[in-house]
Amino acid sequence: MAGQEYYFSRGDQHIGSIWGHGSCLARDWSADYLHRLGLFSAARYYGLEINLASSFTQDDFEHLPPGKQEELQAPTSASIKTNRFGLSSQTLIFTPHQTEAYQQLTEYYTDLFRNGNEDMG
Repeated sequence: MAGQEYYFSRGDQHIGSIWGHGSCLARDWSADYLHRLGLFSAARYYGLEINLASSFTQDDFEHLPPGKQEELQAPTSASIKTNRFGLSSQTLIFTPHQTEAYQQLTEYYTDLFRNGNEDMG
């Protein structure tokens, strides 16, 4: 219920059109998290420290030489796509970079949801 209450508090259910697709136009927070996780992981594989990796952007990535981009994409993609859920233990295991990203992104989303962001509306 808390998630639903938050969803309604942001007003995403009111975004829509006469065709009735409503909140389909709202931000996809899962995709946002995965994108930010990928950027953070790529930055860490690139050798950036945690504080710099947390502010590494898509623009930063695109300004890397193409060969370096490809070099970083392989381990980043593999780390995200690999299933690390232990069925017998019912435990999800994060990589070290995923653990760091989780901590950084928890701070990011806590600040965003508490204080808002003028650019996001």
